[in-house]
Amino acid sequence: GNDFCWPDEKRQEQQLDMVKQWTERTALLGGKTMRIFAGSVKKGDSEEKASERALGLIQKACDFAARHKVTLAIENHGGITSTAEQLLA
Repeated sequence: GNDFCWPDEKRQEQQLDMVKQWTERTALLGGKTMRIFAGSVKKGDSEEKASERALGLIQKACDFAARHKVTLAIENHGGITSTAEQLLA
């Protein structure tokens, strides 16, 4: 499971790279949908900042997945997608 809420840019890139690798594997196997996670707020961070980072990385992941004809589905439990309000935001 990935986590797009890390404040550290190196960790963000590692998480995005992992999602890209699994997207390629999903496409290779003929999969059409792959589950991803937004992540969870880290100690000392805010949900607003974590959500902004996650949204940006999710967009990059979606752009990459679209080129492979894979739909990314966000997991809706835990972290910043624990509630319907969080998920919609």
